[in-house]
Amino acid sequence: MIGIFNFRDESGNNVHYRDVLEWTARNSLLPDSSFWADRATYGTLCVVSVSGYQQGLAAGKIARRILVDGESPSDIPMTRTAKGQPLVSLARAKELGIAIPSKTLLSSEVITEYGWDN
Repeated sequence: MIGIFNFRDESGNNVHYRDVLEWTARNSLLPDSSFWADRATYGTLCVVSVSGYQQGLAAGKIARRILVDGESPSDIPMTRTAKGQPLVSLARAKELGIAIPSKTLLSSEVITEYGWDN
C-alpha cells in the first residue's frame, strides 16, 4: 500500500494513514504488502521494511563522494539498499485464511494483533 496519505473525508480533512489501513483490512480480502514497518501493525499482511540505518549509511557515503571526493551527483549511479526487515501480520493472515510457512515466521518479526485492538 503506497500513496495513502492524501485521502480526505467528506469535510475535506486528511484521513490518517492508520485509519486508511484499518479500513482496508476490514474491507478487503486481498493480501497486501508494503515497505514501512508499522504497516503490519495496522493491517498490512506483510512488509519488508526499508532499513533507515542502511539508507542513512548509503546517503552518507554518497555525500562523501560528492563533498570530499568531488564527484558529480550525476555520475553516481542509483542503488537500492540490500537489507530490510521482514514482518508478517498473523492477525491479517488468519482473517485472509493464509497459512504462513514456519520458515517465514522464524525469519520475520511476527505481529499477532492489530494496533487498533491494543
